[in-house]
Amino acid sequence: NPKILLFSIIPFVFNEELAARMEFCHKTLNHWVTIYPQKGRPIRGRVDDCDANKIVIQDGIDKYVFLWNEIRWIIR
Repeated sequence: NPKILLFSIIPFVFNEELAARMEFCHKTLNHWVTIYPQKGRPIRGRVDDCDANKIVIQDGIDKYVFLWNEIRWIIR
Protein backbone atom coordinates (compact mmCIF):
# COMPACT_ATOMS: atom_id res chain seq x y z
CA ASN A 1 0.00 0.00 0.00
CA PRO A 2 1.61 3.32 -1.07
CA LYS A 3 0.13 5.27 1.87
CA ILE A 4 1.63 2.89 4.40
CA LEU A 5 4.99 3.11 2.67
CA LEU A 6 4.89 6.91 2.63
CA PHE A 7 4.01 7.20 6.31
CA SER A 8 6.62 4.63 7.25
CA ILE A 9 9.48 6.60 5.64
CA ILE A 10 8.50 10.05 6.94
CA PRO A 11 10.19 9.55 10.36
CA PHE A 12 13.43 8.54 8.62
CA VAL A 13 13.38 11.60 6.37
CA PHE A 14 12.76 13.86 9.37
CA ASN A 15 15.60 12.20 11.32
CA GLU A 16 17.93 12.72 8.36
CA GLU A 17 17.02 16.41 8.28
CA LEU A 18 17.72 16.76 12.01
CA ALA A 19 21.04 14.95 11.65
CA ALA A 20 22.03 17.26 8.77
CA ARG A 21 21.12 20.34 10.82
CA MET A 22 23.17 19.15 13.79
CA GLU A 23 26.15 18.33 11.58
CA PHE A 24 25.90 21.79 10.00
CA CYS A 25 25.76 23.38 13.47
CA HIS A 26 28.81 21.44 14.61
CA LYS A 27 30.85 22.40 11.54
CA THR A 28 29.89 26.08 11.33
CA LEU A 29 29.83 27.26 14.96
CA ASN A 30 32.03 30.39 15.14
CA HIS A 31 32.45 30.42 11.35
CA TRP A 32 31.12 33.02 8.91
CA VAL A 33 28.14 32.15 6.71
CA THR A 34 25.71 33.96 4.45
CA ILE A 35 22.06 33.15 5.05
CA TYR A 36 19.54 33.70 2.28
CA PRO A 37 16.16 33.87 4.01
CA GLN A 38 12.86 33.08 2.31
CA LYS A 39 12.01 36.78 2.63
CA GLY A 40 14.39 39.70 2.82
CA ARG A 41 18.00 40.31 2.00
CA PRO A 42 20.94 37.95 2.59
CA ILE A 43 22.69 38.31 5.95
CA ARG A 44 26.38 37.53 6.48
CA GLY A 45 27.57 36.79 9.98
CA ARG A 46 29.34 34.48 12.37
CA VAL A 47 27.33 31.51 13.65
CA ASP A 48 26.83 32.36 17.33
CA ASP A 49 24.38 29.59 18.25
CA CYS A 50 22.80 26.75 16.35
CA ASP A 51 20.52 23.82 17.11
CA ALA A 52 17.83 21.68 15.51
CA ASN A 53 15.33 24.57 15.67
CA LYS A 54 17.25 27.74 14.91
CA ILE A 55 20.49 29.35 13.82
CA VAL A 56 21.78 32.60 15.33
CA ILE A 57 24.34 34.72 13.52
CA GLN A 58 26.04 37.95 14.48
CA ASP A 59 27.47 40.42 11.98
CA GLY A 60 29.51 42.38 14.52
CA ILE A 61 26.70 44.83 15.28
CA ASP A 62 23.39 42.95 15.21
CA LYS A 63 22.29 39.45 16.09
CA TYR A 64 19.85 37.60 13.81
CA VAL A 65 17.80 34.54 14.72
CA PHE A 66 16.44 32.32 11.94
CA LEU A 67 14.23 29.30 12.24
CA TRP A 68 15.29 26.63 9.78
CA ASN A 69 12.04 26.90 7.82
CA GLU A 70 12.75 30.62 7.22
CA ILE A 71 15.98 29.87 5.34
CA ARG A 72 16.17 29.32 1.59
CA TRP A 73 19.88 28.41 1.61
CA ILE A 74 23.18 29.02 3.41
CA ILE A 75 26.63 29.55 1.96
CA ARG A 76 29.70 28.99 4.07
